[in-house]
Amino acid sequence: MQGRIAFNTPERMQYGDSRSIALVASPAMDADTLSAELRRRIGNADPVEIASLQIAPLMEARLEGAPAFEITALTPVQQPVSRSPPTEWRWTVRAAQTGRHQLHLTINAIITVAGERYPRSLDVLNRDIEVEITAGQRIGMFLGANWQWLLGTVVIPLAVWFWSQRRKHTHQRRR
Repeated sequence: MQGRIAFNTPERMQYGDSRSIALVASPAMDADTLSAELRRRIGNADPVEIASLQIAPLMEARLEGAPAFEITALTPVQQPVSRSPPTEWRWTVRAAQTGRHQLHLTINAIITVAGERYPRSLDVLNRDIEVEITAGQRIGMFLGANWQWLLGTVVIPLAVWFWSQRRKHTHQRRR
């Protein structure tokens, strides 16, 4: 049967931040009602997209974007789709790399052929998300990746210099 899906699509994320991505599907709700239902559930200001597609009694939704995004599914991948309340899929997405990266949302109808269940791809949606990095995060990443070099070339020589200055100062007082 024909139905609709609504999902939020963040346009930007900060490096290391997590966002909730949700998808709701319904064969009965119109686009405005489904969009309002998604907003009620996620409560953020991300843009919401609506798409029409074939809805099966059993659907599967997967969100992928590794290695740029760490994605944790919060709901089962396969779920029955009911006529009354919309069916929801939800993921937590954490930005793990900076730059422009894609999230891929794959939606499958699970159909039965000769008693066997098979996924049938209905739509694959790709969204570009810009992952930004702050100056503090950039410095922290540099320090985390180069701490040995900094220790050997800056910290240890400074410590030796301070120790020698202190020793000179102490030795001069004794005279």
